[in-house]
Amino acid sequence: MPQRQHRRVGFTLIEIAIVAAIVAVLAAIVSPQFSVSADKTKDCVVRRNIRVLRLQIDPYKLNHKGGAPRGSSDWRQSGSG
Repeated sequence: MPQRQHRRVGFTLIEIAIVAAIVAVLAAIVSPQFSVSADKTKDCVVRRNIRVLRLQIDPYKLNHKGGAPRGSSDWRQSGSG
């Protein structure tokens, strides 16, 4: 009966180090793009929220004799917030 040669299956330390280096380089390239994208998203959300608030203030004024909504400091002073 022929003897089977036992061959080790797996990765060498050098192969793992090369893959880790490649992943690190790719992460360094991609991470600044994510932060720019996140900043743009935050700006977009703020602009949308401001637009929605502006669109809601006009009907509020019409229903409240031209008076604008009170600020948050007014709410705290009146005890309702």
